[in-house]
Amino acid sequence: MDDRLRLEIRRVAEQLLAMEKATFRSAVTLLEIEELTCQIGDEPVRQLANGDLAERSDETAGQEQFFCPTCGRPCAAEQDPEPLILQGKRSEIEYSRVGSAVRTMITRRRSV
Repeated sequence: MDDRLRLEIRRVAEQLLAMEKATFRSAVTLLEIEELTCQIGDEPVRQLANGDLAERSDETAGQEQFFCPTCGRPCAAEQDPEPLILQGKRSEIEYSRVGSAVRTMITRRRSV
């Protein structure tokens, strides 16, 4: 992480501390403070991951073809993204993933 980003995070943390001062003061032990900060920190982590995955999916949807992560072949992108909920280390990440026509055919073949 570069210094510019670290400074921006510090600025946001100071704002959150000022806004939630009463909540932080109600936490008595270091463990309670840490638990509170983790709860607050999980939300931007989830939003950053969700935003990045959504952007990647949008970029893939805009291409006529992309390399399928399942088979490694060039595939046409499906125009109807699948909604996904992924379980990360600390939270669930929701986004819509663009699929490939090849993957759809393989899935249909297996279910027949």
